[in-house]
Amino acid sequence: MEEITSFVLIVIIVFGILQIILFFKLWGMTNNVKKIRESFLTGADGLSPAKIEFAIGNIEKAKELLKKEFIIDIFKIYKEIVATDYSQHQHEINVYNKEYKKIEARYRDFICNSDEYIDFTKFNSFDKAKEFFK
Repeated sequence: MEEITSFVLIVIIVFGILQIILFFKLWGMTNNVKKIRESFLTGADGLSPAKIEFAIGNIEKAKELLKKEFIIDIFKIYKEIVATDYSQHQHEINVYNKEYKKIEARYRDFICNSDEYIDFTKFNSFDKAKEFFK
């Protein structure tokens, strides 16, 4: 009987220690979630996070965010075109090209030598975007 009691006591102690370890692991993970959330593309009142990083002086992070924002903007117009029921493929292409040129001009104006950071040729046609996002 004494052996069973000591065995149960050891199991309870080990279980308690594991609970404490788990608590601190989860606590550490919540801090990681906060860091990840801060890195998402959420600018205040339409202010681009890339512009904020560029103003702070974090050029490399600004370039990375600029690439992400560009791809997200391209995906938005692609998704909008696909969701709209166009009867002809050529009309989809024309709408995409028109919207793409607007986005490309905006990103080219944002930073000098933007071709070094963003591969504009990867999305410059509807078919390339379709291949990328499928």
